[in-house]
Amino acid sequence: MRSMRAVFLGRDEDKQMMKTTSTHLEEQPEGPAQGTHDKNASIETPNTSRAHLLWLLRVVGWGVLLVLCGLMLVNQVFTASREMSDFCQDYTAARRLTQGIPVYLPLRCWSDSGIVHVPAPLEYDAHPPPSILLIWPLSLLPMVPAAALWGLISLAAYLTSGFLLLRALGWRSLRNFALFVVGSLFWQPFIYSQTLQNTGQMLLVLLVGAWLLERRNAGWAGALIGLAGLLRVWPAVLLLVALIQHRWRLFWSGITTLLLGTIVTTLAMGPGAYAAYLGPVRASELYWIPTEGNISLVSAVVRPLTGYRDPPLVLSPLVSGVGLEQAALLGQILAGILLVAALVLLWWCGRRAPGEPVNLLSQGLMVTVLLLIFPLTWLWELILLLLPLTTIILALRQLPRPPRRWFALVALGLLPQLGPYYLNAFLEWLASRQVQGLAGSETLLFGVPTYGLLLFAGAQAWLLWKASDLKK
Repeated sequence: MRSMRAVFLGRDEDKQMMKTTSTHLEEQPEGPAQGTHDKNASIETPNTSRAHLLWLLRVVGWGVLLVLCGLMLVNQVFTASREMSDFCQDYTAARRLTQGIPVYLPLRCWSDSGIVHVPAPLEYDAHPPPSILLIWPLSLLPMVPAAALWGLISLAAYLTSGFLLLRALGWRSLRNFALFVVGSLFWQPFIYSQTLQNTGQMLLVLLVGAWLLERRNAGWAGALIGLAGLLRVWPAVLLLVALIQHRWRLFWSGITTLLLGTIVTTLAMGPGAYAAYLGPVRASELYWIPTEGNISLVSAVVRPLTGYRDPPLVLSPLVSGVGLEQAALLGQILAGILLVAALVLLWWCGRRAPGEPVNLLSQGLMVTVLLLIFPLTWLWELILLLLPLTTIILALRQLPRPPRRWFALVALGLLPQLGPYYLNAFLEWLASRQVQGLAGSETLLFGVPTYGLLLFAGAQAWLLWKASDLKK
């Protein structure tokens, strides 16, 4: 007890000594304390300056990289404007509109280029009439400057889409945007869209804008979907999602935009433009369905049944005696079943558990499904997968972590979409070897990008189902 008391007394004496010392230090003049502060400041100043210098070097480095990559993209635009591209058909049709000639007369953009064999007996502008009306102001310029201007507008639309998606993910920074641009330079679907100067980049910015505006201004969101539907037809199906989810303002705004756009186009071109587009133009598109660059579900069904002939690549059908129209009808029936199944799934999941993850996954799934069901879906349209990828990432932040097999399914689905050109080149080489036992089965191999999209859509549907199941 005495020893314990001595210990406690010792602690009390120590506390009293510390208190006296602190009081003594407080009564000292400010000179030494100021000197200590100056010493600490002199130590911290080099560290702060070094950190600021490193930050400035990083900003300059990423900025220089972004500028260099931007110049490469602009150079791609000017190079493509001097070569054959899909812009030729819209430009030619728009010039006919100025001259008072029917816009859907046969043309010879691709067949005269010597670059590609045209499978259809007659070559038409395959785009709907409103897309021609969009290009019409550019037709007042010569072909090359008009193509360059359209390419720059499309590139600006793509970069705007990337910036908006990065901001939605909370990844908005100079470094991330530079990495997005660098990655785009090596992504074949984007390179394809740059080269062909089609409407893919414009569709992407319209759909991204509609998705971002849904919560803030459903009216403008519906208008953007309507504009996308006027350019490419299939985005108008997204209005069915608004219908089954009872988003009436979004739905009616989109329908109104479609109607007004159709009326304006009819007044500018006459009803004969739509009659030609729904008649001989659509009929000629049947011959494009089996081509190896078509990644739609309809193409994956038609190609094994009819084969494919694009010299020097000639593929024999797996089943003989099936006509192109019958095969296309079968493919369109299966695509329609897929669409109905997706809409039913969206309706059921939205009814069972309405919420942010379900809405995000529903929108992303529909974009993937629409890429599959439209009869002609080209490789350049794969840039639209940026929107489903964004919705998946945002939904995963609010959901429990899926099992590893789900991530494996997503990876298998997206892998063929990273370099579809290389894949097609390998398949063409394999088909040209005429390997014994593969007669006709090469047509199945050319469906690998389509099978990947099906796997990706299946992964989205599974995650959507699980997200709605969590709310039970």
